[in-house]
Formats: sequence, structure tokens, C-alpha cells
Amino acid sequence: MTALNDTNDTNPKSSQSRLIKTVNSARVFLKLLGVFLPYSIRLLRIRIGTIYHNLTYKPVDSPKNVIVVGGSFAGVQVANWLANAVPLGHRVVLVEKNSHFNYLFAFPRYAVVAGYERGAFIPYEDILGDAVKKGSLLRIRSEALTATATQLLLADGQAIDYAYLIIATGSSQSPPAKWISTGREGACDEMRSTQRSVSKASRIVVLGSGAVGVEIAADIKTYFPDKYVTLFSSRNVVMPQFGRKLQIDVADTLKQIGVVVRYNTRPKALPDRKSIQLPDGTTEEYDFVLSCTGQTPNSALLNALAPQAISKQTGRILVKPTLQLQPADDFSFPNIFALGDVAEHGGPRMARAVFMQAGIVRDNILGLIKGRSPSQQYLPHVWIEGAIQVTVGKNKSFAYMPGDNGTDMLFAGAGYPDDFNIAHGWRLVGANYPGHGKLS
Repeated sequence: MTALNDTNDTNPKSSQSRLIKTVNSARVFLKLLGVFLPYSIRLLRIRIGTIYHNLTYKPVDSPKNVIVVGGSFAGVQVANWLANAVPLGHRVVLVEKNSHFNYLFAFPRYAVVAGYERGAFIPYEDILGDAVKKGSLLRIRSEALTATATQLLLADGQAIDYAYLIIATGSSQSPPAKWISTGREGACDEMRSTQRSVSKASRIVVLGSGAVGVEIAADIKTYFPDKYVTLFSSRNVVMPQFGRKLQIDVADTLKQIGVVVRYNTRPKALPDRKSIQLPDGTTEEYDFVLSCTGQTPNSALLNALAPQAISKQTGRILVKPTLQLQPADDFSFPNIFALGDVAEHGGPRMARAVFMQAGIVRDNILGLIKGRSPSQQYLPHVWIEGAIQVTVGKNKSFAYMPGDNGTDMLFAGAGYPDDFNIAHGWRLVGANYPGHGKLS
């Protein structure tokens, strides 16, 4: 009877709790409406514009180039949107060294679970094919070395003139966050090599407690319960870039599944990948070491042209709210933009944020082409753009939305299937997943 009374509708505490939940839900709805309504209007405008563009665009000889450097989430999104909007006489050129779009979110899972590797690499033709066919987009597989005021110089010797330059080069990370090979087959071989090392090892250490480190450590432990898995965090928490709610629940889940977390220690992985060196100089031996630490912004493209535009603190490219290069006293390049992980834009470094930024860059470049001053500014909505979904083993996941003063929200859910919902990943970038075993 007492238990029933505790949850009865007449219980003041229960009523107050429901009221708080209702108010919070209303706040979330209004916040979502404030972000997604204008974003949805922009998407509708883009889709209508694409239909018109398909009917009217004709390629010309010697077009003015809008070059996008980098073919990950930021680069692909802005290249696609611009290629379906640039006026006659202009063309988008996407420069990317990888043969396929790398779906990075699946990499930690595929470093542990075999059989799905090829699905993490999406053909660019499936993403950008329509724009390529009509001639408004040219994709060049090469590495961009440096930019001048008028040209982009490539590793294969090409020098491409540009009217506008968009830098979406992201950041560099070590495997398994990103792979060394630029071709799908080579990258798949790297994945399989890591899978074999994980399978053979009894004692495994993972360095770095961000999303990649947490996911791969938890996957190893839940797919191979008999293995001894240690995760090192340089801080006194895991997932240090996120809020306490997520940190606490992720740490508790790691403990429940048997991952040993060692805090406030930043070891160094030794070249043999079987030992680590602690800060005091001592070493520890394991069967396999996975390093999931550090990101280096790929901003070297501007080293010669505009070194002042690269932050000395972070190595990222300094930009205005319009996402144009931040000018200094001795240089100004209003036709150069940067977005995504390589840019110091003040927003989250997440895929959701680059979708917002891509729209800003698109609109501002189209405005410049038409002789107007850029009017669109990127104002981060951290609570939605900084949201994350993270798996902690094969049976559990968390969805997290950041907020101020305890307003962050955390939702626990089921784990992802073995293939990490790869069909959804393909749809996210506009491609159709042919199914496991049917990849060309």
C-alpha cells in the first residue's frame, strides 16, 4: 500500500516531478523548433533550387572554380549544395585524396568486428553523381599541398585556378580513428589487421577516453568478454569534452562490463604496439596497444599564403562568423572560407555542426558571386550541434544533449547491431546502401 501511495497522482512530489518534466519537454520542443524551422526552410529552398538548377545549368569551357578541399562530412555537404546552385560559368571542384568517403563513425566498431569493413567506405559517385553528370562538379583525387592567392597546388603537379576556396580538411588522427591508406582496399586491410590483433590478444590497452577510445574499449570487452581491457584517461573522468551526466553513466557502464579505467594518467604508446611508457618513465607490457588520442588540424594549406590566419594556440584556421578567413592587418582574402574541424569557429566539432556551417558557406559564396556582401553568420547552437550518440559495448548506447546549469539531457538506449547501422550512415550522406555482400 505504501508503495502505491508513493506513486499516486495525489503525491505532491510526484506531481511536481511530472510538472518539471513537462516544462523541460516544452523547453526542448521550443529550442528544437527555433533551430530546425529555419534549417528546414533552408533545406526546402535548396531542394527547390536544385530542381531549377537541373533544368537550367549548362557547363561551359573554362568556368570559374569554387574549390572545396576535403571530402569528409563538411566538404561533401558544402560541395553538393553549391554544385546544385552555382550559376552558369561557375563550377565546384572537390579535391580529396581518399578514393571513397570514409564513414568514420563505424571505424571503432569495425576495428573489432569483422566482415563489414567495405561498408565504411562510400563511393563518391553515389553521393555526388548527379552533379558530376550535369557538369557542375568535378572531383579530383589528389592531395592539396598549398594555396596561393589564385591557385591550389596539388601533389600530382596540377595547379588549379580558383575564384573561391573552401577549406574543409578536418584533422588528422591515428588508427583506428582514421586509417593511413587513402584507398578502400588498403584501409580495409588495416582494419582486418587490427581485428586480428584484437582477436589474438589477451591483455589490451586503449589510450584515450574520448568517444573513439570508449567505444572501441567497450566493444572489445563485450564482443570478447574473456579479454582484459584497460582504458587510460588523462583526466579524472571519461568523455572529458562532454557533461557530467554522460561521463558518470559511461563510466558506470564501463565498470559494469568489466573495462578497467585508469584515470589522471597519460601514457605513451611505444613503437612495438605492445607496451606503454607511463609519465614516471616506467613501462607496462600488454599484448596489444590501441592509441585513440590527439587530433591535429589540417591547416598547413595556408602556411605560405596566410600563416597569420592559423591559431598559434590550436593550429586551426581563424574565421569570422561568416566563416570567411579572419583578416589581419597585412592580408585579407574574402574569397577563402573554412569550416568543420579545421576552423576556429567557436562551435562544436561534430557532424551536426558542419551541416549548419555548410549552409552558411553556400549562401555567402552565392551572395559573393552575385555581387552582394556575405550576410549569413554562423551562430552555434551547442545544445543541438554538440549532441552525441555513443555506444558503450554492443548492448548499450547513450544519446546526450549538452546544456547549461543542469539542463543537459541524457537518454539510455539499446546497442547498435554488429554492422553499426551502416545503411543509416549511407543515407546520411545521400547514398543508397546496396546491402552487405553486394558492395562493388
